[in-house]
Amino acid sequence: SVRVMNLARTMGMDGKCTALAMGSPEGFSQADTAINVAAKRGHWVLLKNVHLAPSWLSSLEKRIHRIEPNQNFRVFMTMEVNPRVPANLVRMSNVVIFEPPRGLKSSMVRIFNALPQQRVDRAPAERSRLYFLL
Repeated sequence: SVRVMNLARTMGMDGKCTALAMGSPEGFSQADTAINVAAKRGHWVLLKNVHLAPSWLSSLEKRIHRIEPNQNFRVFMTMEVNPRVPANLVRMSNVVIFEPPRGLKSSMVRIFNALPQQRVDRAPAERSRLYFLL
């Protein structure tokens, strides 16, 4: 999801990208509203953990077929592999798979490489030592 938000910033969609967690019924209603608004205005919607809502995804699939969205409208979804996610929704999507490297050492290297250098260099100096000790 961080990568999508960075892409939004890069593409000039910084204030036009709504991120929502899909773990509860409140998330479903918020997502419905965000999708309707974004489709009309050409904004982006990031739905996180959609594997937690496979039944809601079926209604999303039907809604996607019915709407006539703005050409800039995009829906991004993050999920874990789940056989209950509608196959048609996956087929009609552009799928990007990101699997972090296995193992603690690989994960720590990935995390440290993702830290911006200016964040590491900020005062106090102990901050960079704390990163190292982690």
